[in-house]
Amino acid sequence: MKNLIKIIKKKQIAALAVIPLVALSMNAQAVVLIDFSDATAAGAGADGNGNYWTSVGDAGLQGNAADLSVANLIDSTNSATTIDLDIDFSDTSANGWGGNGIDGPPGSNPFDQTFAVTDGIYSNTSGGLVTLTFSDLDVNTKYNLSLIGGRRSGAGNDGVIGITTGTGSGGILRNSGTQLDLSIFSDSSGEIAFTFVDTNFTNINSTTLNAMSIALPEPSSTALLGLGGVALMLRRRRK
Repeated sequence: MKNLIKIIKKKQIAALAVIPLVALSMNAQAVVLIDFSDATAAGAGADGNGNYWTSVGDAGLQGNAADLSVANLIDSTNSATTIDLDIDFSDTSANGWGGNGIDGPPGSNPFDQTFAVTDGIYSNTSGGLVTLTFSDLDVNTKYNLSLIGGRRSGAGNDGVIGITTGTGSGGILRNSGTQLDLSIFSDSSGEIAFTFVDTNFTNINSTTLNAMSIALPEPSSTALLGLGGVALMLRRRRK
């Protein structure tokens, strides 16, 4: 009977050792969704995919290159994060918040929502540089970013994304609504910053950033090993 009890206890401990690791891996990849919006937004509820968004902008900003700061962006489950966002415009005549006239083509999930691709941040000419800075991130950690932009009317141009803080490569944000995926490592202060600017230099049309997502990093292997070590110690003590 004593041997049977020992066997049962060992199995229980082994099960407890596995559960935290499984739970962590299942809930690891949270996503922050950002709608650059001044006229339309998801509102307080979830979108058609069941995701919650942080809507950045305000109807009163339309047509104005007004800088904006937002603290504690929410993730797609409507949980607050510590991530802050600062948006800085360089030239009031060459960039700003676009209205409903900026009606971009939809992308794939999560960018298949109408509010996400309607309105956004616009830039026209090389003077229309916009800088987006994300802070309070994990330091020296890889973040996967996805951006989408465009105008259905054909009055849009491609844009250039350049990384200014953190380590990674930028790319071209297509006017067609093609999703641009970037992998960027935050710096030692926990910041990532990138610039957004029109490729057109004649002040005709503009380029638009409608929405983006940030995949939050998974728990580090060190943390997982630490949990595994604790579980192993518990098992050894009970043998």
